[in-house]
Amino acid sequence: MKLKNLRKKIKNKRVIFIVLGLITITSFLFVFQKYRDANNEYRVLIQSKDFEAKKNIAENPETSIGLLAELAKDENPKIRGCVAANNGSSEKILKALSKDEDSQVRTIVAENRNTPQNILIKLSKDEDVAVRIGVAKNSNTDLDLLEELSRDKDPQVRMYIVRNIKTRTSLIEKMADDEDSLVRIYIAKNPDVSRDILIKLSKDEDPQVRVGVAGNSNTDLDLLEELSKDESAQVRLSVFKNRNTPEEIRKRLAEELMSEDDEIKNGVLDVAIHWLTPIDIAYAILILGDREYYSKFFLDRNRDLSEEMLLGFFKEGGVGVQQFILNNFELPNSVQELLLDLFKSGNGFVKEMILDSSNVSEDVIIKIAHYFFEDNREEYYSRQEAADGAQVVASFAANPYTPGYILEEFFSSEKDIYVKEGLACNPSISEDLIKKLSEDESDRIRCLIAKYQNVSEEIIRKMSKDESGCVRENIAKNSNTSLDILKELSKDEIIWVRKAVVNNPNISSEILVSMLKDENLEIRELVEEKIK
Repeated sequence: MKLKNLRKKIKNKRVIFIVLGLITITSFLFVFQKYRDANNEYRVLIQSKDFEAKKNIAENPETSIGLLAELAKDENPKIRGCVAANNGSSEKILKALSKDEDSQVRTIVAENRNTPQNILIKLSKDEDVAVRIGVAKNSNTDLDLLEELSRDKDPQVRMYIVRNIKTRTSLIEKMADDEDSLVRIYIAKNPDVSRDILIKLSKDEDPQVRVGVAGNSNTDLDLLEELSKDESAQVRLSVFKNRNTPEEIRKRLAEELMSEDDEIKNGVLDVAIHWLTPIDIAYAILILGDREYYSKFFLDRNRDLSEEMLLGFFKEGGVGVQQFILNNFELPNSVQELLLDLFKSGNGFVKEMILDSSNVSEDVIIKIAHYFFEDNREEYYSRQEAADGAQVVASFAANPYTPGYILEEFFSSEKDIYVKEGLACNPSISEDLIKKLSEDESDRIRCLIAKYQNVSEEIIRKMSKDESGCVRENIAKNSNTSLDILKELSKDEIIWVRKAVVNNPNISSEILVSMLKDENLEIRELVEEKIK
């Protein structure tokens, strides 16, 4: 019995092994078939004229060696270049492409970090300088080959040797006497070279080499101080930009350099708005400049400036800077005290700018109003006739701090629509003035008054029957409108008036229910949504 059971178990295991084997073989055949189908599909694309399709295959690191080998013989050098750049290309393919007739293809092989040393050695002797540059740039080029290329006849090759991260510092320092300034510039920029080399290059006849030393993070303070007195403004600018330069030197250079040409000045200003630049240095720079953009950018990012700095920007900045401060900063007394004189001397835009700012104090507005309307009444009337006069008066009309008696005078003497609009928007006008404006011949003025939250019920009731739909709509929106008026407006002939009634925050459920029978589907849906 036991023997029989044992035979049965063995038989079952054999069946399981056979099934697993069949599954494995089937899976392998499926994957193989899929791979073969993909390869066949790729081969069809390779033989086609479709450049983008071939380019995508040539660039794909998963493309098989066989397909890459075919593409390496493509008639288009750009396709061969894609194969040369592909990290999946074999040594055999790269070797073949290193002999390509197109120098760009050979250059790409030279730059490929997977290219073997024996191929790089051959390419380092290529007649085309771009190919040799490719070897000089390659971080996989060995040290001996880099040293050999450091003596190349072309300065660009030698320059890329200096820039290659693999090049020994000792080799770079040996090249400090290179006859070409391009090579010396990059040595001067290298943070790993010794102080002796930096001192030597700081006396170089080419100012761009000295610029490199001045900007080097490894240049010591004594050398920076010496270069801060260089005859070249570019060198001094580079010292100024160096974050290791002491603050007192940077401040001195800022003042000197801001008198140079625009290129130098813009370089200084770029430093001023850099987030790592200390605020006092940035201020010292910007206060000397005449570039509104830089000052506004700095002010926008530094809203907690000291009173002294804010005052300095307001005094020295242009109108654009002053306007930015007026609109975005709580004005200290020292700035408020300047506004009356600025108003007196400024043009219409400046006057409006001051009056339209909500940060100007009530005391200042009252002083300005007295100056404009009492101490200088003659000028006031002449400015009424000027192109910008009405706009200035309109700004007074809209300002809540303008004295009431002046607001009354506006209405009695002004006909300009902008002035009346300003009055209609002013939250401080008297009830008597509100009533007069509610009867104004202009729909625009009555519409503005209808929005007013301090309107009496008497005026609201009267305006709810206004001929203008805009006026009735604003009355329907007004939170002070009583329920009986809203009920009447719920039957208004204009749909947007009825919509405003539905959306009024004080609407009653009784009125809403009655509006469920509105003839307009949109109104009915709006009411249903409101009732939910």
